[in-house]
Amino acid sequence: MQQVDPWKGEFGDAYHERQGDVHAESIKREQMWAQALSWIPRVPMHILEVGAGTGANLAAINRLYHSLSIHQALYALEPNEKVSLDYIRIYGEAANIHAANLSFDLVFTYGVLIHLDDPLPAMEEIYRVSQRLIMCAEYFSPRREAIPYRDGVPLFKDDFGSLWMDNFDLKLLGYGFCWKRVTGLDNITWWLFEKHPADGPR
Repeated sequence: MQQVDPWKGEFGDAYHERQGDVHAESIKREQMWAQALSWIPRVPMHILEVGAGTGANLAAINRLYHSLSIHQALYALEPNEKVSLDYIRIYGEAANIHAANLSFDLVFTYGVLIHLDDPLPAMEEIYRVSQRLIMCAEYFSPRREAIPYRDGVPLFKDDFGSLWMDNFDLKLLGYGFCWKRVTGLDNITWWLFEKHPADGPR
């Protein structure tokens, strides 16, 4: 069974039902995005979320840029076809994105790499389709750590920031932590990277 398969069926359906109101969830994530996006110029971009879920992150990004009168082209890769998204849908999986090289200005994940026992194929695809910026927001651990999740679907904490920098030609722009007690988010650590001119993994 491929790791993405559960997310296409009832397991994924149940996950998205647990997410609740998209608008309310996007508001919780807005502060994180305001902090992360403060590291880059506020200009129109093509932005892809890999594993978009119900679209809460894209909604937060859209609201932030809309307040600045900046229009962004927002794209979502989401394997569960029952999810209704207000954004341009890109088909494929994290390790096989149906898009040309350098298609997007910013490509990001939020709680996606934690579900891959080998995240590098997905990271290579993200690197391939990003023209300039990559962001990941995932559960952090200083060493790779498998923890119980639901119905036997794995979840892994890791130092994803180091994994990105050790395997790809990237410059760290910023990073931060979302403490659940204050933000309502699940103790998420995020990293924002910029690609160097060299194109491809080290």
